[in-house]
Amino acid sequence: MNTAVHTEDRSLSPVPLLVSGDDWNVLTAIYDDDVNIAIARQLLGGQELSAVVSALLNHPQTPSLRMSGSPQQCYDAIINDLPHTSSLVVLAEAVKLLAEAFSTLFDLDKVGLRIDRLQRAMCPRFHVDHVPVRLLWTLAGPATEWLPEKALDRSQLRGAGEPCTDTNMIQQIQAGDIALIKGEAWEGNEGRGLVHRSPALLPDEQRLVLTMDFA
Repeated sequence: MNTAVHTEDRSLSPVPLLVSGDDWNVLTAIYDDDVNIAIARQLLGGQELSAVVSALLNHPQTPSLRMSGSPQQCYDAIINDLPHTSSLVVLAEAVKLLAEAFSTLFDLDKVGLRIDRLQRAMCPRFHVDHVPVRLLWTLAGPATEWLPEKALDRSQLRGAGEPCTDTNMIQQIQAGDIALIKGEAWEGNEGRGLVHRSPALLPDEQRLVLTMDFA
């Protein structure tokens, strides 16, 4: 496994925010108290999946899915509830694999699955999630932006102020990467959940985004 650990200056923060690598095992790093985001790079893809994603982005019916269930039920929901496109089974198999990995990692019977095609920023302000951990997989378009501690004023998260203190330090997950981000509800992580936001979109841009949560 090729894994890179990027740490913050501990005089500024006890949290080295990012661990990344090109293997599924990198996602287990989210259990480290010092890790707030774990990214597995480009594990799922290929021409067939790209074709399915492109077809969904261009389908007249907006692809949208919200459900909770087992990995097999996630597979079935993709097949039955998303607009029918050629080779949709390729996406269903990828989602089932993700659900199996997420369920195994966190000992879950069910996962909460959401898929959306977005034409504007869903959560444009920097914020934290009040969940233990969330899986993000951007299949198309720009992916989630996040802040390292030294570019962050957490006191501004509670009001209408701007938490980002240095726009040059904004980080961004890459489309195709699988990311686990730790939230405020993770035991021992209160007050230091990963601060992130949806990226701004150009008028002709779209995103296709998948998230998984504890059901």
